Amino acid sequence: MAGPGFCLSQTRTCTLRAILDKPEMAKVQYILLVGGFASSIVLRDAVRPLARSITCPCPTEAQVAIAKGAVLFGVNPHFVASRVSTQTYSIALGHKFDAAIHNFCKLRVSKADGCIYCTDLFKKSVGIEESVNINEVAHSNFHPTEPNQTNPCFSFYCTEKQNAQYVDEEGMEQFWFCTVPMPDTKLGKKHQLKIDVKFGITESKPQSWAVIIDFLAV
Repeated sequence: MAGPGFCLSQTRTCTLRAILDKPEMAKVQYILLVGGFASSIVLRDAVRPLARSITCPCPTEAQVAIAKGAVLFGVNPHFVASRVSTQTYSIALGHKFDAAIHNFCKLRVSKADGCIYCTDLFKKSVGIEESVNINEVAHSNFHPTEPNQTNPCFSFYCTEKQNAQYVDEEGMEQFWFCTVPMPDTKLGKKHQLKIDVKFGITESKPQSWAVIIDFLAV
């Protein structure tokens, strides 16, 4: 929003129209106008024609609606059924090296058995603009790259790309990592590590043997 008249710029108008033209918006019946700018009649009159058949009500206290919504969500997180991811989130992992598809600079050799694998691979957990239900869990299974690993580390990345091959590509950002204790190495590389990523919770809680991460709050 710019200027004392709170007029929509051409860029913002195009952005809003692009959002409203998406197929998933066809089922949307209401768009609630909230926040300080929503109290401007000029702004509301500019937004409503863009929404076409969608009803755009504005509460009496538009300025405090966001604060009230935050309180309601804090008391009952299930008040919001789903959220749309603003970025793509991924886990870095290693996999058996395939010369046909993998970059040779990513080639690594196991110290224990000489196994050749590719590192820094991108494993998507949720994509940008995907709708994710509150407390939805993404399950992933991993195996150690070394048979004597006791504290494998998992790194998490986010990007505005829809897909990628490696986690160190341009635009990638590492925002979190965790170490999973695995003192028993009897199974070697056959030891299975299960990582569950839960979306939509309100805080990050590293715990013993389990890690809970709120991707969508980053």
